[in-house]
Amino acid sequence: MAQPLYLEHREESLSCAQLLNSTVFHNVRWLSVWLIFDTVQLMATYKVYIAQFTSMPVFHDAIYIEADSGRGWMYHVIGGHGPGWENETKQRNKIEDSRQFYKKHFKGTVAQADLHRVDEICRSVSMPQNLYKAGVEFRRDCRHWVRDALGKMEQQGVFKPSKER
Repeated sequence: MAQPLYLEHREESLSCAQLLNSTVFHNVRWLSVWLIFDTVQLMATYKVYIAQFTSMPVFHDAIYIEADSGRGWMYHVIGGHGPGWENETKQRNKIEDSRQFYKKHFKGTVAQADLHRVDEICRSVSMPQNLYKAGVEFRRDCRHWVRDALGKMEQQGVFKPSKER
């Protein structure tokens, strides 16, 4: 004969068969399924890339977060030192089909639950500014901004870099 299972807050003991048919077990089972689903949903991630596009005189870099194959969001700065820099965030589908697309480099992941924070963080990153040290000008551009933005996202726990750097 099976040993009875005891539940807290109940006066009687239940056999395994009684427990499996009980309302308590049914509710616990659905709670477990919900918790597992909720945990998986929180752990679901998007891939983060540095996307490169051909541009004169150098490559243009952007952060590309891919939700599904061919569907994602691009975060970057556009403009330049003359006209000024501007943040741009937009949904981009099939970036590989762009005539200017060159390559994308996998950099890590962002949790789906944190995606809303990416735009906020990117907009808080300073626009590229040239640096002057000992009379020498160091030109900073979109490529530097991308690395600064990824660094800030990592610092705030939003971006998880790949172990392969």
